[in-house]
Amino acid sequence: GHIKGAVNIPWGAGMQQYFGQLPQDKKIVVYCYTGQTAGQTVAGLRMLGYDAVSLNGGMGTPANEPYGWSNKGYEVVK
Repeated sequence: GHIKGAVNIPWGAGMQQYFGQLPQDKKIVVYCYTGQTAGQTVAGLRMLGYDAVSLNGGMGTPANEPYGWSNKGYEVVK
């Protein structure tokens, strides 16, 4: 699942081609399952001038409970 209104940008080689779709005048919240990959993406976005942050705990997995969006019971779109 994902957070309502989220834009999926696959992580890895070539992901920078999607960055142009992101608004430069708004804060960008990046997330993954646990937050580790999102942190790397945030670093790249900040180097490009974006106001980017990582969602603390990511989406959440059973392994990182109670952290993460879904572990806290917030809405997830499937």
